[in-house]
Amino acid sequence: MDIDKLIMVALEKVNKKIEDSRISKCADEGLPMTMLFNIKLELEKMLAVLNKSKYLPSYPRFLLDYPENDLINFLLDVSYKYKKMT
Repeated sequence: MDIDKLIMVALEKVNKKIEDSRISKCADEGLPMTMLFNIKLELEKMLAVLNKSKYLPSYPRFLLDYPENDLINFLLDVSYKYKKMT
């Protein structure tokens, strides 16, 4: 899969998680809403730049502080592939 498509999938997953959190309005053991918004902004910038020499996301180092789940694993994978493929 191309890196731009992978980033788009990550954006969709983050947007869905944000929307789900807004609808349920309950505390989630996952990522806080502010972190989801920051990740969304970083993914959008990654998609616009597509060059690790010009932009590297900072979200991966903060994700390591949270319990592992599918979204976190996917976002870490996207970051790794972004560094590798751009």
